[in-house]
Amino acid sequence: MKKLLLLTILTGASLLNSHAAIIAEDFFDYTTGTQLNGANGGTGWTAAWTAQADRYEIQNTIQTYTGLVTSGANAVSKFDNASFGNGFNRNFTNTTGRVWGSATINFATVSTYFEFKLNEASNVNWSAKFGFNGTNIFTEHSGPGALVNTAFTATANTTYFLAFTYDTSGATPTTFFVNPTGLGTGLTPSGSLAEASFTGNNYGMSPMGNFSMFAGDGLFTMDNVRLGTTWQDVSPIPEPSTVALLGLGALGLLAMRRRFTRD
Repeated sequence: MKKLLLLTILTGASLLNSHAAIIAEDFFDYTTGTQLNGANGGTGWTAAWTAQADRYEIQNTIQTYTGLVTSGANAVSKFDNASFGNGFNRNFTNTTGRVWGSATINFATVSTYFEFKLNEASNVNWSAKFGFNGTNIFTEHSGPGALVNTAFTATANTTYFLAFTYDTSGATPTTFFVNPTGLGTGLTPSGSLAEASFTGNNYGMSPMGNFSMFAGDGLFTMDNVRLGTTWQDVSPIPEPSTVALLGLGALGLLAMRRRFTRD
């Protein structure tokens, strides 16, 4: 009976951790008021953040999104000079195959151009790009590939959940999602507020090893950066029902054990 109880607990634990692999993540839980440049927290990264000095600061801002597991009370903020373009980047463990990424963002002043990039480890000029461009969102990559635009205009003071995916082998689709649905389940989002995706010729880049962000202008806060190998990795949801079922199962086995002991 003890072995059966242990097996039940271990099985439940495996269900709670059924995601493939978190590559890297950072919730920007650094000291309020400090600069992002040189910050070296989070997990899975192989270097500290490199950022424009005096442009990206850690602020005491709680950024949440309905249904998404978020962490901490701070976020990184582009807080100064809305007309000035700049960005930040960080290396992560070299990864081949399909890569997923996500982050939350809230624009105080909406950027006319904003992009996330997944960059080749050996050459950051070879990239898959996902972002906002005026009244569109887009996805594209370096080399003989495709650029896809989808009509969408971000609204100021609204928190968006952004997700994106690229495969280093050149497999498609390559997609950028705004407010994807179906968090924490399935192989891909079940829908979205908007998405830009191409399925034509793709240019393989292997391995990926750098994540970057660039904003041509605007002011914003960003949080909950995740990189993984599956959609579920980058869209984790609370699992109270699974925890509750696991607890009930364990209590049931304990009750059976006591009954058999009395008999």
